Order: sequence, then C-alpha cells, then structure tokens
Amino acid sequence: MTASKMLAKLQWSAVPRSASQCFLTSSCRFTRPVCHLTPEAKPSRALPTYQHRNISCSTSLLSGTANVKAVPKPRTHWTSRATKPKISAASIIDSVFEKNTADALPGNRISPEERLKDTSVYLSNVRRRAFLSDSGAYRSSSLEILKGQEKRYSSVDDERLERLMKDGSCEKISSLPSSEIIDFLGSLSRAPVTKLFSMLGLSLAEVSDLACQNIQKCNDEEFCSVLIALCRLHPLSLSPENLEDLEKECERRLNTWDVNTMLLVSDWWIHIRRKSSFNQLILRALSGKVGEMTVANVVQTFYVIGECQYAPSEEFLQELADLSQQHLESFTWNEVGIMCNAFIKSRSRILSRPLQRAVSARICQDINSANSLDHYNLVTAMRFISRAYFHSWRLFEDIARTLIPHVAGMPYLVPPHIVTAFAKVRHFNKPLMDAVGMRALQATDSDVRLKDVWMLLWSFCRLNYHPPNSTNFFSDLIQHLVEKSEQMDQPHQFMKSLVSLTFIEQYPSNLINRAFSPESLKSYEENCPPDIYKHLFSLDCSVAIEQPQYSGNRLPQAFIEKFWQCPHGSRKVTYQKIPGLQEIVDGLQCILGGAAYLKAYPILPHIRTPLDIEVHLDASSNPMLLDSKPESSLDELLRNANGQEGVQRLAILAGPRAHYRLHSKDLLGVHVMKRRQLKKVGYKIVEVPFYEWEPLLQATELHRHSYLKAKIFQ
Repeated sequence: MTASKMLAKLQWSAVPRSASQCFLTSSCRFTRPVCHLTPEAKPSRALPTYQHRNISCSTSLLSGTANVKAVPKPRTHWTSRATKPKISAASIIDSVFEKNTADALPGNRISPEERLKDTSVYLSNVRRRAFLSDSGAYRSSSLEILKGQEKRYSSVDDERLERLMKDGSCEKISSLPSSEIIDFLGSLSRAPVTKLFSMLGLSLAEVSDLACQNIQKCNDEEFCSVLIALCRLHPLSLSPENLEDLEKECERRLNTWDVNTMLLVSDWWIHIRRKSSFNQLILRALSGKVGEMTVANVVQTFYVIGECQYAPSEEFLQELADLSQQHLESFTWNEVGIMCNAFIKSRSRILSRPLQRAVSARICQDINSANSLDHYNLVTAMRFISRAYFHSWRLFEDIARTLIPHVAGMPYLVPPHIVTAFAKVRHFNKPLMDAVGMRALQATDSDVRLKDVWMLLWSFCRLNYHPPNSTNFFSDLIQHLVEKSEQMDQPHQFMKSLVSLTFIEQYPSNLINRAFSPESLKSYEENCPPDIYKHLFSLDCSVAIEQPQYSGNRLPQAFIEKFWQCPHGSRKVTYQKIPGLQEIVDGLQCILGGAAYLKAYPILPHIRTPLDIEVHLDASSNPMLLDSKPESSLDELLRNANGQEGVQRLAILAGPRAHYRLHSKDLLGVHVMKRRQLKKVGYKIVEVPFYEWEPLLQATELHRHSYLKAKIFQ
C-alpha cells in the first residue's frame, strides 16, 4: 500500500468524526487532543495544541495522553472531499503518543497549591490508575506491562510483521497455521508505535476476529499476549461476539491462573470499559488466594473491587484490610486512595478501627507535604473515614485543625466532601464549618455543580448550623439551584437539596413549584431510586404545615400512595428494641394508669421515627383514653391544629444520642424541624433527652417515675 493510500485510509476510515479531532475514542479513556485547522492554514502538518495538567500521577497506558487536556476549538466544516485536510502520520503520532510528559512523571512533584487548584484530575477516570505507576511491582499484573512491551520487540518480530503485512490484508494471515497466527499476534503486542501506524491497512475487526478464532489454541502466556495486542490496536474493534468468545475463554482458563495473571486479565476488562460479570468471578477466585498475594496484589485487588463496585464477602475485604494495615506506612497516597475507594464503591462496612485510625493519622501527617497527599485522595480518604461504624472525636478534631488552613486554597469541589464526611458522623467543628462557608461564597457559577450545592446544604442543615455569613451563604446556594440547568438531569440531588432546606425553614417557592411540576415528577419516576418518594412526601408535608400560603404545584395523590408502599423509617412501633425507650413507656403506663392512656407511634406521617409518644390531658390534667385512636393523616393534623377545647395534646419525644450532634446537647436539623412542626399542628413538646434519661436508668424506678411526672404535669 502506498503512503498516500495509507494516509487516506487513516484519515477517512479510522477517523469517523470531524477531521479536527483525534481518532482515539473515549473508550481508551484519553482526553482528545484537537488539531487547530483552518481553511487558510496548511493542514498537512497541523499540530495539536495542549494545555498540560499539573498532576503527579502515572502516564497513560499508551504513554502520556491521559496527562494533557485539549484546548476546545470550534469544528471546521469542510464543504467537499477535495478541500478536506490531509493529516500527516507524524502529526497523529505526536498527538496520540505525546512525548512531553515530564510534568506527569511521579518523580516531578508539584506544590500543594498547584495540586489543590487542579480539578481536572479529580474528574478523570485515569486518575484512579495513578497508583500503577508508583511501583514497578504492578508491571507484571496490569496493563502497565505495555510500557515495557517495546523493549521486548525483536528482529524476529520485525521480520514476521514485514513478511505478513506486505499486502496489508488479513486473508493471507488467516490461512496460516494457528501457531503462526498466535506468533503474529504476539509480535503485534510488542510492536513499537511507529510500526503499528505503518499497519493501518489492516482491518481491525478482521484482526479481532482472527484472534478470537485462535485463542483456544494458546497457552496462558500467549493468551495474555493476544489480549495485549487487541488492547494496543483498538479495543472498540471488538464486537459483542468477540467479547463473548473472550469472556468464555477467560472463564475456562480462570482456575489455572496465578494471582498476577488474574489481575492482568481483570485489568484488561476494566481498561476496555465494557461491562462484564467476569471480574466478579475473578474476585471470587482471588478470595481463596489471599495467602499468595504480595502487597501490590492486595492494592490492585482493592482497585478491581472499586471498579466493579463489588466485594465477594465481608471476610475477604477484612482480610485485605488487615494486610493493608500492616503495610500502610509504606503505601503511597495513591495506594491509600485505592484502598479507601474499594470500601466506598462496594458499600462495605469498615470493621477495623485501627485501619481508620491509621488513615486519619496519615491525613494529619501528610496534608502539608509537597510530595504526598493531593485533594483527590484527601476526598476519598475522608469519605472512607465517615463510613466507619465507630467514631473518634480526637481524630476528627485533629483532621479539622489540620485542614482549616488549606480550605481557602482548595478547589470548590473539595470542601463539600469534607463537611459531608463530618456531618455523616454528626461531628460539628465550628471553625471548619465557618472556613467552608467563606470558601463557598468565593465560588463562581462555573465552579459549582449541583452535587456540591446539595452536599453543602445537607451538611449545614443536618448539623443545624448557620455560619456568620448565613444570609448570603444560603441565598447563594439557593440561587445556584435556580440557575443550574442540571436540575432535571440530576433530579435526586435537586430534591434532596430542597428537603435539606426545610430543616432550617427555608422554602423557595419557585423551586418547590418546579419540583412538583408534571415534568419533574415524570423525571423522578424515570431516573431516581425508590427513596425519592420519601423525599417528595416529606417536602410536600413540610410545605403544607409551614407554608400554608403556598399556592403552587403540590404532590399528587398517586405519589403519596407510593410513599406508603416504600415508607421512610418503620411503620411498625419498634420502641422495644431501642435502649432506654421501653423504660419510658413502662414508666408512663404506670403513672398514667395503663397502656390505654398513651400511644407510641410516629405522630407526623412524614417523619417515621418510633420515638414519639402521644398523651392527651383534659382540662383537669387527667389523662384521656387513646387506645382506639388511629394514626393521624396530614389533613387531620392540620384540621385539628387548634385542638379541642379543654384538651392538651402532648408529644413526648425521647431523644437518643443519634438525634444530637456528637458530644453536644444540640439537636440535628431534622429533629429541630420535627419539634417546630409538631408545635404548629397543636402539640406541646415534652422532651426526654438522653443526657437526662440515661443517668436515671441506673437509679430506682421511683426516681424515674418522679422525673416523668414532673415532665408531664408540671
């Protein structure tokens, strides 16, 4: 094939998009460089322009394009085939296999300020693969092996490819014995980049078919070489039939592979970005080989768990965590981040307190280091810590004290994750919240995502905290909600933002009207998980109670019925299972005259907690029978808001520790809202907080009864 024909085939066959774009697709997970072409320019040598990312992570699997970001340029429209530009092979090779990756190499570190300002790393899937460049140990078990493939290319490989590619056709190759075809594919897997480009006359689909027809005759080493060859040529050339054949062959061979081979093949499936259940089979197989794993194998297994969002068992994850804890000091932060991400993505419980403590200590130790913790791994580690089922007050205080000086310089997307981690465990740190509140006001609209708005609103409203700049803080966040065009693309986060605002009695009527519009309701049904109905019902009930003047859209009855099919909390009274609550009920029954004089159930229909006890007193403060009283609907509560003459309705609210900020007597936002709404529908609040009741559990029954009598009758 002549050079001009080869370039023409490259230009119009391999590049199905506009000629101004690089031909690699998003499946390769590289940012597309853009060639700056204009009709007046000489397009034959048009070179791409890059804006280099300032990151400290690995180069890409094909040597560097993951570490550059294209400068967007308008597409050039060509009116005829004759005027379309010719793209030189040198230009394309330079654009795809960028040489200038010095800033991206692990040895060339950058300052914390530059790292914190770089938001593009956080948004890139390539960022999660950065750990693979932290150690040469990953070369044998991942597609990092590609970086050393060309060194294995020999004169025998070169002669074989030259001999078989003279006519640029697969027909001759397909007629060869299987052993020679396998040798050909092995040579392809080791060929230099320039050699691959000289072979663009090959039909990639035909090569893929050829490989899949012969894989059963390969040994394991040859099989891996075939996968690498397919990966280097173009993963998108694999048809669904090819992928099915490859998956079946992987399943057939799985039990004969060692740990490194399993992880290498797993990485191949991850890299081609095709959903496959095979990686789950690999994880189940790896769960029986923990004793054979190296430290690098353990970290890479965490990576596979995170990418698949699946862990075979809690015991397997705990075994990996125990091994990681022993070597955590030697982990890079990229490796720590991979471990944390596995727990987050697989939604697994964190059972190891020492592991949580060790990760927290690393944050405090490395936040000021120029060569270590970046904001991507900081966010991942904070999310990991907040998922633990135990909490260390001192650790979170240390983390807050360490992070506060850095908040002002962080990219906008980082502080919301930090305060969300604190809010999840109910840990309130005023200086940290104030610093984040100030940072939020410095954002431009282009910095802000709907997810960031939701996390900030949820965190501040859950902790029921109004920062010093609260008027501007909340109004700015509400304005971002108004302006965001993402609202219906991410309806779940939009709705949760509005529900969070109800905690602090904020009701933006224009947004509520939009939230209950027919278009929005349709979007919720199509795009949201079932818990969207509890958020819709909660918002609708709160509007009815606290905004009687509102006249916009409301939640239709059909959606209200769906809430009762999937309610928030428990519709059954479960107070017997809550420590300390049974003693409250027993004490009230004793002093009121029996179980018929009280009713333990969720008084407000949209806040389904079993910690509410309703008692009615007549004009003489005598208890009234309630045993046959049905659960009240919202309409009944609103009709009876002024109460019956001479009847006092009491809402006795047990307040366990989980309803308060940690180490505090301040209620969380949702429970402040609950008390506020109960008052508006005519109830008198009787508080039985944990800090008063728990000491009485060690006292006599007489002391407990005296306490409850004083609460009710005085």
